[in-house]
Amino acid sequence: MALVTGQPLRWVLVSMLVAGAWAIPHAARACSCAERLSPTDALSRADVVFEGRVIHVPTRTDFARAFGGVVTYEFEVERYWKGAVESNVSVNTPSSGSACGRRFRVGERYLVYAQVDSQTGDMIDTICSRTRESERADEDFTRLPTARRVSSTPPERGSSPDREAPYLEPPPPPLDFPAEDDPPPGCQVVDDQTPTALAGLVLLGLLSSRRRARSIAT
Repeated sequence: MALVTGQPLRWVLVSMLVAGAWAIPHAARACSCAERLSPTDALSRADVVFEGRVIHVPTRTDFARAFGGVVTYEFEVERYWKGAVESNVSVNTPSSGSACGRRFRVGERYLVYAQVDSQTGDMIDTICSRTRESERADEDFTRLPTARRVSSTPPERGSSPDREAPYLEPPPPPLDFPAEDDPPPGCQVVDDQTPTALAGLVLLGLLSSRRRARSIAT
């Protein structure tokens, strides 16, 4: 077998180097985060801060469809410190870890420091925030102010918690009708003794007749 020498060998080596260079992927994008913030600084910089339980996570199909985009996690909020928060909220995060995407586990509770997209109004979170599992957030819970609970029944549109309740007329007092056995006021019930009186008169008449008959006989 003849060996390749000289100029042909040089071209072979150059071709191998070029092919190898194309085969090697370009430097991967890496997520770079600034210095971690304290709980109070993270609270002041975040748009929304809440604690909630993950109730829905994206599927593999969701990640595939969102290649280079974002995926959405859903939370059931238990309490919050900042922002307009409802009982259920959605949080978006980049689908790729190289773009600082964060992963949440369904059923787990998290203390979330999220930003709000000024154009869409969606909540966004990344691994660069101070978001963490609730069981690892003792320092945060100690240094954060008192949280507010989320109402399970949101107020009606246009209503205000400070709005005075409308005045309702009290119901009229019940009419005091007398009982059937009670006489009306100012009246006196007299028992009807007419049959008894007539019987007495008849008896007296009979006695008088007998006396007269005896007197005549004698």
